[in-house]
Amino acid sequence: MTDSRPVKTIPCHPVDAFVGRRVRDRRKLLKISLEGLASQLDVTLQQIQKYELGQNRLSASKLYDIAQALHVPPAFFYLGYEDDVCKDISQVAKPSALRLLGTEQGAQLAENFPRIRLSANRKKVLNLVRKLANSTS
Repeated sequence: MTDSRPVKTIPCHPVDAFVGRRVRDRRKLLKISLEGLASQLDVTLQQIQKYELGQNRLSASKLYDIAQALHVPPAFFYLGYEDDVCKDISQVAKPSALRLLGTEQGAQLAENFPRIRLSANRKKVLNLVRKLANSTS
């Protein structure tokens, strides 16, 4: 005999949905397939879909693994989420930093810049970026 009671669906938490969208958007930006990300994380494609839809919550360790696979810090997935606690995301990071981390090249720059050991070389990179940003061509 089957149970004819309706199945209760629990709505996802807004943060889970937001983080899931950020995961999906970043994955698509990097042109990584669902299968590719699932393989890197040793989970099923369906599990990635559930994460991206906010249907399954991400543990701290799984979010860290996803961040590593998508070349961003774990905090990236929360950037832009506003609630009563964090009404102004600029308290956490400058808008320009958020734009930087939102691009593949920017995330790579942010990841590699601290690895430049010599202060003089970091200044050279900064000066080059400023010149390129101010160039008209």
